[in-house]
Amino acid sequence: MGYVWYDAIKHVVSPSETRLSGDARRGDEARADEACGEAAALARAWGGDTECLLRAARLACHALDLDPSCGFAYGLIGLIWLSAGREAGDETQHVALWEAERWVRRAERVGPAEDSDVRECVAEFLMLAGRHDEAMEEIEALRAALPAGHPDPAWLACRLHAHAGDEERAVRAGRQARAAMTNPAKRLTLLNTLGVALSRLGRYEEADEVFRELVDLGPDYLWGWHNWAVALAAAGRLSEALAACDHALAFRAHAPTEYLRKEIKRMTRESRPAPLTPEELRALW
Repeated sequence: MGYVWYDAIKHVVSPSETRLSGDARRGDEARADEACGEAAALARAWGGDTECLLRAARLACHALDLDPSCGFAYGLIGLIWLSAGREAGDETQHVALWEAERWVRRAERVGPAEDSDVRECVAEFLMLAGRHDEAMEEIEALRAALPAGHPDPAWLACRLHAHAGDEERAVRAGRQARAAMTNPAKRLTLLNTLGVALSRLGRYEEADEVFRELVDLGPDYLWGWHNWAVALAAAGRLSEALAACDHALAFRAHAPTEYLRKEIKRMTRESRPAPLTPEELRALW
């Protein structure tokens, strides 16, 4: 990301920054919700694509133009900042985290307490910021507040456990969420998290089935192809892993996948025995 990324996102969202303070009058809630739905789908399945993330930011800002009281839009802009900062891996991370918290806290102030979209954004922010205990408290509060029949936030619990390195609990939560999840963008995120958790546990056949569903649902979801390639390489299926990398790179250049492809080709040349050790596997995720 670096400062180029920072400047690009700042350019998109800066006209909306005046909405971070003052009254938030209600506007066209229906059209704002529609714009937020599109923005959330892009933000949660962006796969490192700069333009994808910027489109999500534009849609979220458009939602605020339509309805300045839309807490979901503020929360999404916060998550966009956080996603960009995590992808950067450089000195701009702390700046992106500061930007993210400003927007997420505005979402909390503006959005009603029972707004599940806002609560999910807050939980995601806390999780990605490494504040796992607070994130779990938010998820449990969300679960308790949801009306009967509302989808359970187990998909968030799956992500949180995986983020904290507890793959067994991630798989349990992921299986629960998978049975009920109908939102396509959230399902992509869920399947990717579940597939990675299963792979880290060495349950490659189960992971394979999950990743197949993932790429069927989102054939252009780059991280799905990348993580499936890691799982295939870990299981010793190197030619299939290379094919998965090629699928990912057919969409666009992606440094992590390019590095992964080089490593798989090296293992192929060296006739590297399978499966990979846990240390080798962790180095490829």
